[in-house]
Order: sequence, then structure tokens, then C-alpha cells
Amino acid sequence: MAPENTLVAYRKAAQAGFWGAETDIQLTKDGHWICMHDDTVDRTTNGTGRVDQMTLEEIKKLDAGSWRGPQFAGERVPTFEEYLLACYAGGLVPYIEIKGGYPAEDLERAVSAVYRLGMEWQSVFISFSLDALRLVRNMSSELVLGLLRTGFSEEALQDVMSLGNAFLDMGGIPTEENMELARQLGVAIEVWTINDVAAAWTALSRGVTGITTDAIANLKSLL
Repeated sequence: MAPENTLVAYRKAAQAGFWGAETDIQLTKDGHWICMHDDTVDRTTNGTGRVDQMTLEEIKKLDAGSWRGPQFAGERVPTFEEYLLACYAGGLVPYIEIKGGYPAEDLERAVSAVYRLGMEWQSVFISFSLDALRLVRNMSSELVLGLLRTGFSEEALQDVMSLGNAFLDMGGIPTEENMELARQLGVAIEVWTINDVAAAWTALSRGVTGITTDAIANLKSLL
């Protein structure tokens, strides 16, 4: 529907009535957080190279929309702050995926950006890296955290509980037995990436509290 991790995509999500908008953040060579899923710009822009070897100025010159369609030509890679402001303007909850391996001082800049805009009560940080989430938790007790996993496990539930104010964000649809165990432990479960309406209904009927989708047109009927 729109090129991923771009301002036009966030605007369309808001216009469709969605609750939140997920983004992935990467750090440029000169220390700026930008919205980019991959380590390189190759797949979603007309450029090539690793994000961490490019400056923000270099990345801002790239076309991040034409690959999705000519109507998106000239769309730029947004900074993290631009994403947050787009979420604020559209009434969207920012869902921010961070990768592992970043030191505390880099993650602190991302957390500080959220606080600087007064969005700490409505922002969520998610990651496959438990260590990264622990670093964020040490910086903030208000931020909601989501532990990403490819599937359900009791170990993941225990890790979520150790974070506090957190949920399990898993790939696929949990079984009824999975959900019962999670309820007993007081752990909420969200799922990714569900693009089919029937699968989404199944997940919701079992009690998941959130669904991440790439197909906002398909799942709009659930709103």
C-alpha cells in the first residue's frame, strides 16, 4: 500500500484508523537514528551501502519510495524524530523495533527523543534482543517493552516477566494452551506479522492484545 518505514506509510495508517505504527531504527555513521529495517539501504531506496557507513545527509538524498510505485517517487527516509512527530500528529502509538548490539549511550539517545517529545506514556520499544530491552528498562520504568520471539515458549514468558511492564510479541498464532499459561502468569501476548483476516480473527478470539500487519487494507475491516 505504501513504502515501508516512510512518512507516507504512517499517514496512511493513521487515515485508516489504526492504533499504532511499527518502525525499525538504525544508526547512521554520524550518530542519527533513522527508520530503516535493513542494515543496508539497498532494498528500499535507490542507493547502496550500509546505514552505519553513511551520514544522515547522504541517506536523506535517497529516494525511498519509487521501488513501491511511481506515485511515491521522492519519498525520503525519515529520521526517528520525524517518525515520532508523524505518530503524534496521526494519533498513532509508536512501536519502535531496536536491534541488538547497540551500546547504552546510543539507545539512550532514542529513549531521550521519546521523552523530549513527551511521548513516553504512549511509546513501545520492541526487540529480539533481551539485553537491549534490559538497557532500555534501566533508563525508563514508564516505557512499555515487547520481547520479540519467532514463537511461543515458557522461557520467553519468564523473560517478559523479568522486564516488567512488558509483553511477548511472537510470530504466528498462539494455541489456546499457550494463552492459558500466559494468562496464569499475567503476560499479554501480541503477534506478528498477520496479513490474513481469518488468521487475525483466530488470534483475537484466543485473546491476543495486538496484531502487527503489513496489509492495512486487508485488516481494516477488523477496526
